[in-house]
Amino acid sequence: PGRYDPSYETHGRDYPRPYVRWTVARNFEAVLDAIAGGQLSVEPLISRTVPHASAAEAYQAVLNDPGTLGAVFSYPEQTAPVQRVVRASRNILTNGGKARPVVGVIGAGNFTRLVLLPAIRKAGAEIAYVASAGGVTGLHSARKFEAESAASDPRAVLADPRVSAVFIATRHGAHAAMAAEALEAGKHVFVEKPLAIDEEGLERVRAAYAARPDRQLMVGFNRRFAPHTVEVKRLLASRSHPLAIQITVNAGAIPPEHWTQDAEAGGGRMIGEGCHFIDLAMHLVGGPITSVQAAMFGPAAPRPRDDKMSVILTLADGSLASLHYWANGPKSYPKERVEIFSEGRVLVIDNWRRLVAYDWPAAPRMSIRQDKGHNGEVSAFIEAVRAGGPPVIPFDELELVTRASFAAVRSAREGVSVSFRTEAPAPERPAPELSAT
Repeated sequence: PGRYDPSYETHGRDYPRPYVRWTVARNFEAVLDAIAGGQLSVEPLISRTVPHASAAEAYQAVLNDPGTLGAVFSYPEQTAPVQRVVRASRNILTNGGKARPVVGVIGAGNFTRLVLLPAIRKAGAEIAYVASAGGVTGLHSARKFEAESAASDPRAVLADPRVSAVFIATRHGAHAAMAAEALEAGKHVFVEKPLAIDEEGLERVRAAYAARPDRQLMVGFNRRFAPHTVEVKRLLASRSHPLAIQITVNAGAIPPEHWTQDAEAGGGRMIGEGCHFIDLAMHLVGGPITSVQAAMFGPAAPRPRDDKMSVILTLADGSLASLHYWANGPKSYPKERVEIFSEGRVLVIDNWRRLVAYDWPAAPRMSIRQDKGHNGEVSAFIEAVRAGGPPVIPFDELELVTRASFAAVRSAREGVSVSFRTEAPAPERPAPELSAT
């Protein structure tokens, strides 16, 4: 029991002893205990001891000599050094100065290689490190994007005084701790969404940022930097009434065993990805969220359920935003659609390719190659690191969006409406209070 079970092997969730007495680990522990206590002798099983350098000889004996039952390898006493940093490219001559900020990247998955690293290069930053636990992907990415070094330990990135900013693109469950550590090390921090997957992690980031409010802390809410969003914000600047916003996300199915669906590794899809669209709605309105109410597929529906959810956001100026996040649609249907209703007019963002206006005479008809704002957000962050100034996204907005994603999941599971009181959003003050009805 336990073999090939990801929750057991990967996440360490043991089976309760009253129901399952012998698991993989308990069998192994029992054998080791028996050997240590002298109840089980393995000496008769060992036919020969062979130096590891002569391993081929041992395999031949096991295959061809009927008298050989088992062979034991012996190894040299010395231990090879573990190399945590590998030089991948030329030395970086700058030291995080005004001209070209020096950055380190932690995490080398597909998003980092396909989106984040190209955007960092385009923004003009020097890449000192690409850190990856596996090592191989980090080294490959470092060489491809002309980073100075590849590292297997993110502490090498945080310890280098030349590195002024850190990009964090690991699995979601590690975001909060790494962001806090990077802030504590005096680095500017760009953390790919989400900022945190639980209240404990969010509070740790809040405390770290309160101690270093001079640092830039940015979350990868890229859609607010998309050209279509920028144009919509311009068009909405003169409005005098609340907005009605409808965001539909055809997210696509992800297997239940994928890490993003795991509560500890990924936080689930609403917290891990739905936060994008909560941020977009609040950004378009230009004011804080005051309440969240949500519903997910019912108890009889297949799990996971929180990737099939509707969320209603109430905002301080009376605006309403609805987010429909569906994982049960076809790939042939567009992934994202944003509709903004305002004073007898409508703006529609169609999958970040087109902007269509209805009865809005001053609105241009935009039709461009899909642009979700990744280059724009990275460029804004790098420029803020280089030139200084206020945060690209205020911390109270990052915090409120994160808490609203938690509230959406809670509301859907418990059938409650979660309200926020945001009179004191600054990081050095108490966190926004929540109440449920």
